[in-house]
Amino acid sequence: MNPQQMLSPIGRWEEQNRISKFFHPTKQNFGINRRADANTPIEINFGPVHLRWQDGSWTNLNLPEQPSNPNPTLQEISKMQRENAQLQVECEILLHMLTVSEMKKVKSQNRLTSLKNQIASILEQIEKEEENQE
Repeated sequence: MNPQQMLSPIGRWEEQNRISKFFHPTKQNFGINRRADANTPIEINFGPVHLRWQDGSWTNLNLPEQPSNPNPTLQEISKMQRENAQLQVECEILLHMLTVSEMKKVKSQNRLTSLKNQIASILEQIEKEEENQE
């Protein structure tokens, strides 16, 4: 049996040149890890996304915390909604604080530019006066 026949249909996509036609020229940006005789779960890489087929659904391995229950109860849903509302309020507060600080930053930069222009004009006047005195 040649190596081509040992590969599953998914593994055949990982050959050089086939990937570059459809995705990106390098295998690091697209890959499916599964051989025909493997007992491991299917894993797919699309650049920064790393997925695994597990328990009948795709699991994103880049997430630090996976959901513990795919079918939450009504109490869990209401708890998550309350937490989500609290987080949304905190995000709004942080966004407001960021906006205020950015506005202060722009105001300070404008004042600094104005002072630099005043200093430059004063220096020009001093240079002109020195030239006139000579």
